[in-house]
Amino acid sequence: MTYQEEIHVINAFFGLYKNFLIDKLEHPDSPDFIMTTDSKKIGIELTQIVHSQNAKQLSSEEINFTDLVLKKLVHLLPFNFSISIDLFTNKGVSKAKRENISTEVANFCANEFLNLEDTMHASVEHVETDLSSAIPFVRDRLLGMGLRNLPEGIKSINLFRYDLHGSSFNSQSEAAVIPEFSKKVLDDILNAKEIKLRSYKPCDEYWLIIWQGGGITGYFKGIEFDIPISSTFDKVFILRSAQNDLVILKP
Repeated sequence: MTYQEEIHVINAFFGLYKNFLIDKLEHPDSPDFIMTTDSKKIGIELTQIVHSQNAKQLSSEEINFTDLVLKKLVHLLPFNFSISIDLFTNKGVSKAKRENISTEVANFCANEFLNLEDTMHASVEHVETDLSSAIPFVRDRLLGMGLRNLPEGIKSINLFRYDLHGSSFNSQSEAAVIPEFSKKVLDDILNAKEIKLRSYKPCDEYWLIIWQGGGITGYFKGIEFDIPISSTFDKVFILRSAQNDLVILKP
C-alpha cells in the first residue's frame, strides 16, 4: 500500500469505528499506526487484500492506458462511446512508449470504428500473422473474425457506440471474476501478519485492518467463513470501501 492509501484507509476506518477517543496518532511504520487513547496504546496494522498482485498491477495499467487513448479518441470520433483496452500480461505498454502507442491506438480506432452504427458494439483482437502479406483469402477470413495487427502490447480493443450518452467513457473491466472472501484467503493474511507481530513496537493491543479497496481487484463478494474468528491480533476488521462498511471479525 502507498502512503496515500494508508492515510485513506485509516481515515475511512475512524469514520466508521467511533467508539473511542484518540489522544495521539503516529505513523511509525511497524506497525503502520500507533493510536494512543486515554488508557492504552494500540498498534494498528493495515493490509490490502487483492485477487492477485499481477491482476492489480495489470488492471491499473490497462485503466490508465485506456484513459490516455480515450482523451485522444474523443476528438477523432464524431459520436459518444465506451471503450476498453486489454494489454498483454507478459509485456503491456512501457512508460517510454505509452504516449506514442496511445496515439497510434487512437488513430487505429478512429479508422476501425468510424462507421459503427448507434448502439452497436465492435471488438478486435491482435493476431501475430502479418495481414499485409497474407494471401487475400486468408486475410479476409482473419479480418472477418475480428483479428487485426494491433499496436505493440495491445491484446484487444472493445468499443460500444452510444449516441444518446452524455459523454464517452472508459468501461475498462479490471477483473473477469470476482471471488468470495474465503477462509483460505483469510488464513493466508493472518499467517503472514501474525509472524510480524513480534517485531512491532511495544503496544497494549494490536489491531489488524484488512482493506478491500483500490479497484475491483480488491473487491470480494461475500464472506465464506464464520465470525468471530481466532487471531493473535486483539481485534481484526475488514474495511470494505465499495460497501462503505466495516466488518468486525474479532471484536
